[in-house]
Amino acid sequence: MLLRDVSWQKQDIPTYQQAALKCCELHMRAHEEEAAWRDYEDFANSGGKQLSPAIRFDLCRVLDNRGNSDIAVSEYERLAADHPSTRQALMAQLAAGKICLKKLNRPQDALKFYEAAQSSPVPHLDLEQTIQSAIQEARAALAFMGAYEAGGGAMGPLLFKLAGGSKVRD
Repeated sequence: MLLRDVSWQKQDIPTYQQAALKCCELHMRAHEEEAAWRDYEDFANSGGKQLSPAIRFDLCRVLDNRGNSDIAVSEYERLAADHPSTRQALMAQLAAGKICLKKLNRPQDALKFYEAAQSSPVPHLDLEQTIQSAIQEARAALAFMGAYEAGGGAMGPLLFKLAGGSKVRD
C-alpha cells in the first residue's frame, strides 16, 4: 500500500498500477473480495488495462457474487475471447453458461457457452462429463421453454409438474 501511495505522489503510474494489481491479487488470495475490487478500480481508473487471465476470472466471480450477473457474463465472455488458449477461458465459458442458465433464464446463451467450452482448444478431459451434463441441462431448459411458449403459457401448471414441481396448480 505504501509503494502505491508513493508511486501515485511521484506520478509513477506504471509502478502504481503494478502495486495496485499486486494488492488486488493478495486480497483475492485472502478472500477479501471488496478490497480486491477497490484495488482493481484503482488500477483501472489509473488507465490500467492488462490483467492476467487469473485475476480477470476472479474479478468476474466477484461481479457475479455481487449480483451483477449480466456484467459478469459479458466480462467472462471478453476473458474467453481475449485469452482463448488458457484454462481460465474455458472456466469462464462454463461460468457464463451457468449464470445464463441458472440466474438469467437464458438457456440459448448458456448452450452457446457450453458448446464453446466443449470445442475449446484447451485440454479439458477432466471437465468433459461436466460439460456434457451442462449441455443436456441447457437443451432440456430450451425444450421446456419451447413447450411452455407453444402452449401459450396455458400448459404452465402441467409443465411445472413435469419439471419436478410438487403439485399441479389450477
